[in-house]
Amino acid sequence: MIQPDLVGRPRNDYPEDFENAWGKYPKRAGGNPKIKAYKAWQKRLKAGYTAEEMTAGVERYAEMCRATGKINTEFVMQAATFFGPDENFLEDYPLPTGRAQPPAWAKLPFDDNKLWDHAKEHGLPGPGSMTYPQYRRYLQACIEKRLEKLDG
Repeated sequence: MIQPDLVGRPRNDYPEDFENAWGKYPKRAGGNPKIKAYKAWQKRLKAGYTAEEMTAGVERYAEMCRATGKINTEFVMQAATFFGPDENFLEDYPLPTGRAQPPAWAKLPFDDNKLWDHAKEHGLPGPGSMTYPQYRRYLQACIEKRLEKLDG
């Protein structure tokens, strides 16, 4: 039996417009409770914002996260915060300037199982005893240091 959530819907039954935005939202390391995001989404709808406005904000934010290498890290904002009262979905999220396209070694694969292969291929350190989330953060820090040297 499907348990209803606190707003009276089954936990896996969300409106199509929310599911569309949720599907475009950048993935993050750590929690990202869908029910909390949906509650914040509903409150913004009641405040007069449209699903289209919020989804467009998700698209801008996701593009910025991709461009800055934040996908699958803890640096991606939780969706409940994004749709929350601070109205982060209204931000422009300009793309970074100064560096056209990051080098291949600066783009971590989305799949954690491919991290070690990527690191070996590009001369980055191995995982040792780190978990995948720890290793992803560690590699991101290594990459940022290398990029600073290129810029600096």
